[in-house]
Amino acid sequence: MRAGSAAEGAFHIRLAASSGRDPAEIAPRVQEALATSDGTLSAVIEKADFVGPRVGPELRGQASKALALAFALVLVYIAFRFAPAYAPGAVVALFHDVAITAGLFVLFGWEFDMTVMGAFLTIIGYSINDTIVIFDRIRELRARHVGRPLASIVDLAVNQTLSRTLLTSGTTLLAVLALLVFGGPVLRGFSLAMAIGILVGTYSSVYVAAPILLWIETARESRAAPPPLGPVAGVGAGSNDGNAP
Repeated sequence: MRAGSAAEGAFHIRLAASSGRDPAEIAPRVQEALATSDGTLSAVIEKADFVGPRVGPELRGQASKALALAFALVLVYIAFRFAPAYAPGAVVALFHDVAITAGLFVLFGWEFDMTVMGAFLTIIGYSINDTIVIFDRIRELRARHVGRPLASIVDLAVNQTLSRTLLTSGTTLLAVLALLVFGGPVLRGFSLAMAIGILVGTYSSVYVAAPILLWIETARESRAAPPPLGPVAGVGAGSNDGNAP
């Protein structure tokens, strides 16, 4: 694939790993194959990288640590920004977004590289923004409508922020689709993961994060409610001296 302008004549060549062959021998063979027979055209290899079986697990480990750190920081931020009851729903929604996107890449056999991992981290930052908007409206409505059922407040907050969520997601998706169509093979994995993440993250903020908050708060309120009083035994008034009628 082309790595620079047409005048520069720079290209990026990616080859599959070959078992039993020294990686150091591949670059000279490629350079020899690109050179013309009469010697009028020669290729210069500026850089050669090799990702082998030892480097692959290391990159996966670093990526997993980056995702885990992102989830942990989001959990702490939401707990301090709102309340601890808000944090689990936000983190579950983010994990849902990344899991669905990664699952589609595995299901269809799409190439998974570090640019896709960067897209996962971007999806986390994008999706939590939608969730925070809904959570902020829920907190505002709870302070304004004291005593109103939480289910009604969550429903009202989602309805009030739905147009904003759809407009933001739609415009962002248009930009990502432009990258997917015109960005070339270098950005294809990143833009594809972002397009899936935007679609999944839009509905997870509404149908995953908010219901989990409602479930946690309802469970907490049911535990805090006093137990119902049992029946009180009455005392008969006409039982003096054992003279029952």
